[in-house]
Amino acid sequence: SFHKRCYTCAHCKKSINGGRYSEHEGELYDNNCYQRLFGPKGVGYGIGSGALSTGT
Repeated sequence: SFHKRCYTCAHCKKSINGGRYSEHEGELYDNNCYQRLFGPKGVGYGIGSGALSTGT
């Protein structure tokens, strides 16, 4: 079980108390990390507007 005062992002380890977060496979992520790790990839997604992620 989670304690509300103990929420930290599974990726960056920063506190997400009072912030927006998402869950993936039982782990909590702040929304920025979640979108970067699990969100859509490509032009305009994840790494800044107009950038292209080639995956290499």
